[in-house]
Amino acid sequence: MVRQRLLRDFFSAFENAEPTLRADAIDEYRELTLLAHAWERGALMPGVRAGMCGPHSASSQIPNYAAGSLERPGPLGNGWSGAPCQSLQEGLMPESDKVFAGSIPKFYDTLMVPLIFEAYAAHMAELVAASSPSSVLETAAGSGVVTRALATRLSADARYMVTDLNQPMLEYAAARQGPDSRIEWRLADALDLPFEDASFDVVCCQFGAMFFPNRVAGYIEARRVLRPGGRFVFSVWDRIEENAFADDVTKAVAALFPHDPPRFLARTPHGYHDIELIREELSRAGFADIDFKTRQEVSRARSARDAATAYCQGTPLRNEIEARDSSLLQIATDRATEAIASRHGKGPVTGKIQAHVIVAAG
Repeated sequence: MVRQRLLRDFFSAFENAEPTLRADAIDEYRELTLLAHAWERGALMPGVRAGMCGPHSASSQIPNYAAGSLERPGPLGNGWSGAPCQSLQEGLMPESDKVFAGSIPKFYDTLMVPLIFEAYAAHMAELVAASSPSSVLETAAGSGVVTRALATRLSADARYMVTDLNQPMLEYAAARQGPDSRIEWRLADALDLPFEDASFDVVCCQFGAMFFPNRVAGYIEARRVLRPGGRFVFSVWDRIEENAFADDVTKAVAALFPHDPPRFLARTPHGYHDIELIREELSRAGFADIDFKTRQEVSRARSARDAATAYCQGTPLRNEIEARDSSLLQIATDRATEAIASRHGKGPVTGKIQAHVIVAAG
Protein backbone atom coordinates (compact mmCIF):
# COMPACT_ATOMS: atom_id res chain seq x y z
CA MET A 1 0.00 0.00 0.00
CA VAL A 2 2.75 2.46 0.92
CA ARG A 3 4.84 1.60 -2.14
CA GLN A 4 1.77 1.93 -4.39
CA ARG A 5 1.18 5.46 -3.12
CA LEU A 6 4.84 6.32 -3.63
CA LEU A 7 4.72 5.04 -7.22
CA ARG A 8 1.63 7.08 -7.97
CA ASP A 9 3.02 10.29 -6.46
CA PHE A 10 6.45 9.78 -7.98
CA PHE A 11 5.44 9.19 -11.57
CA SER A 12 2.85 11.94 -11.51
CA ALA A 13 5.61 14.40 -10.64
CA PHE A 14 8.30 12.74 -12.77
CA GLU A 15 6.40 13.18 -16.05
CA ASN A 16 6.64 16.97 -15.82
CA ALA A 17 10.09 17.24 -14.24
CA GLU A 18 13.08 19.02 -15.71
CA PRO A 19 15.56 16.46 -17.16
CA THR A 20 18.36 17.72 -14.93
CA LEU A 21 16.33 16.90 -11.81
CA ARG A 22 15.34 13.38 -12.74
CA ALA A 23 18.53 11.63 -11.58
CA ASP A 24 18.22 13.16 -8.10
CA ALA A 25 14.55 12.25 -8.02
CA ILE A 26 15.29 8.65 -8.88
CA ASP A 27 17.83 8.46 -6.05
CA GLU A 28 15.30 9.87 -3.60
CA TYR A 29 12.55 7.57 -4.81
CA ARG A 30 14.82 4.53 -4.46
CA GLU A 31 15.48 5.37 -0.80
CA LEU A 32 11.81 6.08 -0.15
CA THR A 33 10.71 2.74 -1.55
CA LEU A 34 13.27 0.88 0.55
CA LEU A 35 11.96 2.62 3.65
CA ALA A 36 8.36 1.92 2.66
CA HIS A 37 9.20 -1.75 2.21
CA ALA A 38 10.81 -1.79 5.65
CA TRP A 39 7.69 -0.23 7.13
CA GLU A 40 5.40 -2.77 5.50
CA ARG A 41 7.38 -5.75 6.77
CA GLY A 42 7.86 -4.29 10.26
CA ALA A 43 11.66 -3.87 10.06
CA LEU A 44 11.71 -0.12 10.48
CA MET A 45 14.95 1.80 10.36
CA PRO A 46 14.83 4.58 12.94
CA GLY A 47 16.07 8.06 12.28
CA VAL A 48 14.49 9.17 8.99
CA ARG A 49 12.74 12.44 9.41
CA ALA A 50 9.88 13.82 7.38
CA GLY A 51 11.12 15.78 4.36
CA MET A 52 14.67 14.39 4.65
CA CYS A 53 14.58 11.22 2.65
CA GLY A 54 17.03 11.33 -0.20
CA PRO A 55 20.74 11.76 -0.83
CA HIS A 56 19.98 14.95 -2.77
CA SER A 57 18.23 16.41 0.26
CA ALA A 58 20.88 15.31 2.74
CA SER A 59 23.82 16.66 0.79
CA SER A 60 22.33 20.02 -0.15
CA GLN A 61 20.00 21.08 2.66
CA ILE A 62 21.63 20.22 5.98
CA PRO A 63 21.98 21.82 8.44
CA ASN A 64 19.31 24.36 7.43
CA TYR A 65 16.64 21.68 7.08
CA ALA A 66 17.25 20.24 10.52
CA ALA A 67 13.78 21.39 11.52
CA GLY A 68 12.38 18.86 9.04
CA SER A 69 9.84 21.07 7.26
CA LEU A 70 7.32 19.12 5.21
CA GLU A 71 6.79 22.16 3.00
CA ARG A 72 10.30 21.89 1.52
CA PRO A 73 9.98 20.58 -2.06
CA GLY A 74 11.80 17.44 -3.10
CA PRO A 75 14.09 17.19 -6.14
CA LEU A 76 11.12 17.45 -8.50
CA GLY A 77 10.37 20.89 -7.13
CA ASN A 78 6.72 20.35 -6.30
CA GLY A 79 6.80 18.79 -2.86
CA TRP A 80 5.94 15.28 -4.04
CA SER A 81 8.11 13.72 -1.36
CA GLY A 82 6.35 15.40 1.58
CA ALA A 83 3.35 13.10 1.91
CA PRO A 84 5.28 9.81 1.60
CA CYS A 85 7.92 11.06 4.02
CA GLN A 86 5.28 12.15 6.50
CA SER A 87 3.65 8.75 6.35
CA LEU A 88 6.97 7.06 6.87
CA GLN A 89 7.85 9.27 9.80
CA GLU A 90 4.61 8.38 11.54
CA GLY A 91 5.73 4.75 11.56
CA LEU A 92 9.44 5.12 12.18
CA MET A 93 10.03 6.56 15.64
CA PRO A 94 7.14 7.32 18.00
CA GLU A 95 7.61 10.34 20.21
CA SER A 96 7.41 8.00 23.21
CA ASP A 97 10.76 6.51 22.15
CA LYS A 98 12.44 9.79 23.09
CA VAL A 99 10.65 10.53 26.38
CA PHE A 100 12.84 10.01 29.46
CA ALA A 101 10.74 11.65 32.16
CA GLY A 102 8.94 10.93 35.42
CA SER A 103 10.62 8.09 37.29
CA ILE A 104 12.51 6.87 34.19
CA PRO A 105 15.71 8.90 34.81
CA LYS A 106 16.11 7.45 38.33
CA PHE A 107 15.52 3.83 37.26
CA TYR A 108 17.71 4.43 34.21
CA ASP A 109 20.64 5.68 36.23
CA THR A 110 20.41 3.35 39.21
CA LEU A 111 19.64 0.16 37.25
CA MET A 112 20.33 0.57 33.52
CA VAL A 113 23.64 2.39 33.84
CA PRO A 114 25.43 -0.29 35.89
CA LEU A 115 23.68 -3.01 33.87
CA ILE A 116 24.85 -2.03 30.37
CA PHE A 117 26.39 1.46 30.17
CA GLU A 118 29.24 1.73 32.65
CA ALA A 119 31.70 -0.57 30.88
CA TYR A 120 31.24 1.21 27.58
CA ALA A 121 31.44 4.62 29.27
CA ALA A 122 34.84 3.78 30.73
CA HIS A 123 36.07 2.69 27.29
CA MET A 124 34.71 5.81 25.61
CA ALA A 125 36.33 8.03 28.23
CA GLU A 126 39.67 6.38 27.45
CA LEU A 127 39.21 6.94 23.70
CA VAL A 128 38.29 10.59 24.14
CA ALA A 129 41.03 11.37 26.66
CA ALA A 130 43.73 9.62 24.61
CA SER A 131 44.34 12.74 22.49
CA SER A 132 44.46 15.07 25.54
CA PRO A 133 41.71 17.35 24.20
CA SER A 134 41.40 20.89 25.49
CA SER A 135 37.71 21.08 24.59
CA VAL A 136 35.11 18.32 24.45
CA LEU A 137 31.45 18.32 23.48
CA GLU A 138 29.23 15.49 24.65
CA THR A 139 25.82 15.13 23.00
CA ALA A 140 22.92 12.99 24.22
CA ALA A 141 24.64 12.75 27.60
CA GLY A 142 21.69 11.10 29.32
CA SER A 143 22.17 10.63 33.05
CA GLY A 144 25.89 11.46 32.80
CA VAL A 145 27.65 8.11 32.92
CA VAL A 146 30.25 9.16 30.31
CA THR A 147 30.55 12.58 31.90
CA ARG A 148 31.48 11.05 35.24
CA ALA A 149 34.01 8.71 33.62
CA LEU A 150 35.58 11.34 31.38
CA ALA A 151 35.80 14.31 33.75
CA THR A 152 38.42 12.57 35.87
CA ARG A 153 40.58 12.00 32.77
CA LEU A 154 40.56 15.54 31.37
CA SER A 155 43.15 18.17 32.21
CA ALA A 156 42.52 20.81 34.85
CA ASP A 157 42.12 23.53 32.20
CA ALA A 158 39.95 21.54 29.78
CA ARG A 159 36.54 22.79 28.66
CA TYR A 160 33.79 20.18 28.78
CA MET A 161 30.37 21.01 27.30
CA VAL A 162 27.73 18.42 28.26
CA THR A 163 24.41 18.48 26.40
CA ASP A 164 21.18 16.57 26.09
CA LEU A 165 17.80 17.25 24.51
CA ASN A 166 15.98 15.90 27.57
CA GLN A 167 15.84 18.38 30.46
CA PRO A 168 15.01 15.86 33.25
CA MET A 169 17.97 13.68 32.27
CA LEU A 170 20.31 16.66 32.06
CA GLU A 171 19.25 17.91 35.48
CA TYR A 172 19.73 14.44 36.95
CA ALA A 173 23.21 14.18 35.38
CA ALA A 174 24.27 17.59 36.71
CA ALA A 175 23.08 16.70 40.21
CA ARG A 176 25.01 13.43 40.15
CA GLN A 177 28.21 15.05 38.90
CA GLY A 178 28.64 17.73 41.52
CA PRO A 179 30.44 21.07 41.10
CA ASP A 180 33.15 21.20 38.43
CA SER A 181 34.19 24.51 36.89
CA ARG A 182 35.33 22.80 33.69
CA ILE A 183 31.84 21.44 32.93
CA GLU A 184 28.97 23.41 31.42
CA TRP A 185 25.55 21.78 31.19
CA ARG A 186 23.34 22.84 28.32
CA LEU A 187 20.05 21.76 26.79
CA ALA A 188 20.85 21.28 23.11
CA ASP A 189 19.68 19.42 20.02
CA ALA A 190 22.45 17.34 18.43
CA LEU A 191 20.90 18.13 15.03
CA ASP A 192 21.10 21.90 15.58
CA LEU A 193 24.00 22.60 17.90
CA PRO A 194 24.21 26.14 19.35
CA PHE A 195 27.99 26.36 18.92
CA GLU A 196 30.33 28.07 16.49
CA ASP A 197 32.16 26.13 13.78
CA ALA A 198 35.44 24.47 14.81
CA SER A 199 34.81 24.83 18.55
CA PHE A 200 35.84 21.41 19.91
CA ASP A 201 38.68 18.91 19.68
CA VAL A 202 36.38 15.93 20.29
CA VAL A 203 32.66 15.35 20.02
CA CYS A 204 31.44 12.22 21.81
CA CYS A 205 28.07 10.54 22.00
CA GLN A 206 27.40 7.25 23.77
CA PHE A 207 24.32 5.35 22.52
CA GLY A 208 22.55 8.50 21.36
CA ALA A 209 22.77 8.39 17.56
CA MET A 210 19.99 5.78 17.37
CA PHE A 211 17.58 8.44 18.68
CA PHE A 212 18.52 11.16 16.15
CA PRO A 213 15.50 11.99 13.96
CA ASN A 214 18.00 12.34 11.12
CA ARG A 215 21.42 10.84 11.70
CA VAL A 216 23.16 12.50 8.76
CA ALA A 217 22.08 15.89 10.13
CA GLY A 218 23.53 14.96 13.50
CA TYR A 219 26.79 13.80 11.95
CA ILE A 220 27.10 16.97 9.87
CA GLU A 221 26.61 19.05 12.99
CA ALA A 222 29.25 17.06 14.87
CA ARG A 223 31.70 17.59 12.01
CA ARG A 224 30.86 21.29 11.76
CA VAL A 225 31.79 22.01 15.39
CA LEU A 226 35.00 19.92 15.26
CA ARG A 227 38.32 21.66 14.82
CA PRO A 228 40.63 20.47 12.01
CA GLY A 229 41.99 17.10 13.04
CA GLY A 230 39.21 16.62 15.58
CA ARG A 231 37.45 13.30 16.22
CA PHE A 232 33.84 12.22 16.53
CA VAL A 233 33.66 9.27 18.95
CA PHE A 234 30.33 7.50 19.36
CA SER A 235 28.72 4.14 19.98
CA VAL A 236 25.56 2.28 18.94
CA TRP A 237 24.16 -1.03 20.09
CA ASP A 238 24.49 -4.11 17.92
CA ARG A 239 21.37 -6.07 16.91
CA ILE A 240 19.08 -7.12 19.73
CA GLU A 241 19.89 -10.82 19.28
CA GLU A 242 23.46 -10.01 20.40
CA ASN A 243 22.19 -8.43 23.62
CA ALA A 244 20.76 -11.11 25.88
CA PHE A 245 18.64 -9.27 28.44
CA ALA A 246 17.14 -6.83 25.92
CA ASP A 247 16.13 -9.76 23.74
CA ASP A 248 14.66 -11.68 26.68
CA VAL A 249 12.62 -8.68 27.83
CA THR A 250 11.33 -7.85 24.36
CA LYS A 251 10.07 -11.38 23.81
CA ALA A 252 8.48 -11.62 27.27
CA VAL A 253 6.64 -8.31 26.97
CA ALA A 254 5.55 -9.11 23.42
CA ALA A 255 3.82 -12.25 24.71
CA LEU A 256 1.75 -10.06 27.05
CA PHE A 257 0.56 -7.92 24.13
CA PRO A 258 0.46 -10.42 21.23
CA HIS A 259 -1.66 -8.21 18.96
CA ASP A 260 0.39 -5.05 19.51
CA PRO A 261 3.81 -5.98 20.91
CA PRO A 262 5.96 -3.14 22.27
CA ARG A 263 9.03 -2.96 20.05
CA PHE A 264 10.94 -0.01 21.49
CA LEU A 265 14.13 -1.93 22.29
CA ALA A 266 14.37 -3.65 18.90
CA ARG A 267 13.18 -0.60 16.95
CA THR A 268 15.33 2.16 18.40
CA PRO A 269 18.24 1.26 20.73
CA HIS A 270 18.98 -1.92 18.74
CA GLY A 271 17.63 -0.76 15.39
CA TYR A 272 20.74 1.01 14.07
CA HIS A 273 23.43 -1.65 13.87
CA ASP A 274 24.23 -1.98 10.16
CA ILE A 275 27.91 -1.03 9.86
CA GLU A 276 27.72 -0.30 6.15
CA LEU A 277 24.73 1.99 6.65
CA ILE A 278 26.53 3.85 9.44
CA ARG A 279 29.65 4.20 7.28
CA GLU A 280 27.59 5.48 4.35
CA GLU A 281 25.79 8.05 6.51
CA LEU A 282 29.06 9.28 8.03
CA SER A 283 30.52 9.60 4.53
CA ARG A 284 27.51 11.61 3.41
CA ALA A 285 28.19 13.92 6.35
CA GLY A 286 31.75 14.48 5.11
CA PHE A 287 33.80 12.16 7.33
CA ALA A 288 36.58 10.38 5.43
CA ASP A 289 38.49 8.44 8.11
CA ILE A 290 36.05 6.04 9.80
CA ASP A 291 37.05 3.25 12.17
CA PHE A 292 34.72 0.61 13.61
CA LYS A 293 35.24 -1.73 16.52
CA THR A 294 32.61 -4.23 17.63
CA ARG A 295 32.98 -4.56 21.37
CA GLN A 296 31.47 -7.31 23.52
CA GLU A 297 30.96 -6.81 27.25
CA VAL A 298 29.15 -8.64 30.04
CA SER A 299 25.95 -7.27 31.53
CA ARG A 300 25.58 -7.92 35.26
CA ALA A 301 22.68 -7.46 37.67
CA ARG A 302 22.09 -8.46 41.28
CA SER A 303 19.00 -10.37 40.18
CA ALA A 304 16.73 -11.09 37.25
CA ARG A 305 14.27 -8.69 38.88
CA ASP A 306 16.75 -5.81 38.75
CA ALA A 307 17.51 -6.45 35.07
CA ALA A 308 13.82 -6.67 34.16
CA THR A 309 12.96 -3.53 36.12
CA ALA A 310 15.78 -1.65 34.42
CA TYR A 311 14.40 -2.35 30.95
CA CYS A 312 10.67 -2.22 31.72
CA GLN A 313 10.70 0.83 33.98
CA GLY A 314 13.99 2.62 33.24
CA THR A 315 13.57 3.06 29.47
CA PRO A 316 10.83 4.34 27.13
CA LEU A 317 9.65 0.73 26.92
CA ARG A 318 7.68 1.78 30.01
CA ASN A 319 5.85 4.40 27.91
CA GLU A 320 4.87 1.74 25.38
CA ILE A 321 3.58 -0.65 28.03
CA GLU A 322 1.58 2.03 29.83
CA ALA A 323 0.14 3.30 26.55
CA ARG A 324 -1.34 -0.15 25.98
CA ASP A 325 -2.50 -0.77 29.55
CA SER A 326 -0.95 1.08 32.49
CA SER A 327 -2.25 -1.54 34.92
CA LEU A 328 0.02 -4.14 33.30
CA LEU A 329 3.38 -2.46 33.95
CA GLN A 330 4.14 -4.61 36.99
CA ILE A 331 2.89 -7.76 35.29
CA ALA A 332 5.12 -6.99 32.29
CA THR A 333 8.06 -6.56 34.68
CA ASP A 334 7.18 -9.87 36.33
CA ARG A 335 7.05 -11.67 32.97
CA ALA A 336 10.42 -10.18 31.98
CA THR A 337 11.86 -11.25 35.34
CA GLU A 338 10.68 -14.81 34.76
CA ALA A 339 12.16 -14.86 31.25
CA ILE A 340 15.58 -13.66 32.42
CA ALA A 341 15.60 -16.03 35.43
CA SER A 342 14.70 -19.00 33.24
CA ARG A 343 17.74 -18.38 31.03
CA HIS A 344 20.28 -16.90 33.43
CA GLY A 345 19.35 -18.09 36.92
CA LYS A 346 17.57 -16.70 39.96
CA GLY A 347 20.56 -15.22 41.78
CA PRO A 348 22.97 -12.64 40.33
CA VAL A 349 22.69 -12.79 36.54
CA THR A 350 25.05 -12.12 33.65
CA GLY A 351 24.38 -11.79 29.94
CA LYS A 352 26.13 -10.81 26.75
CA ILE A 353 25.95 -7.23 25.47
CA GLN A 354 27.52 -6.00 22.24
CA ALA A 355 27.97 -2.63 20.57
CA HIS A 356 29.82 -0.86 17.77
CA VAL A 357 32.26 1.88 18.78
CA ILE A 358 33.06 4.31 15.98
CA VAL A 359 35.75 6.99 15.62
CA ALA A 360 35.32 9.33 12.64
CA ALA A 361 37.56 12.15 11.45
CA GLY A 362 38.43 14.06 8.32
